[in-house]
Amino acid sequence: MTPVQILKAARAKIEKPEDWGQGDSVRRGCPIGHTFCSLEAIYSCQKSGDAVAAEVILRGVIGRKDVLSWNDASERTHAEVLEAFDRAIALAEAQP
Repeated sequence: MTPVQILKAARAKIEKPEDWGQGDSVRRGCPIGHTFCSLEAIYSCQKSGDAVAAEVILRGVIGRKDVLSWNDASERTHAEVLEAFDRAIALAEAQP
């Protein structure tokens, strides 16, 4: 998968608010279904260099190196996460 495909697939995994999560409950396994944080959504799509490239693009969009702490910030909203993915996808699609 290309970084664009990974970003799109990851965004699809967290598109519904109930599929996106924050904090330790996501990484420990949520008892009600499975939720993904932004970073887990990316790496669940493909564990390769392309997933790393997708993460780097998202990092550039959010302006931070640590996607997990950005995702888990108490003020972070689901809408902000989806918007960041949309900007990352557009950026990735614009790259040669």
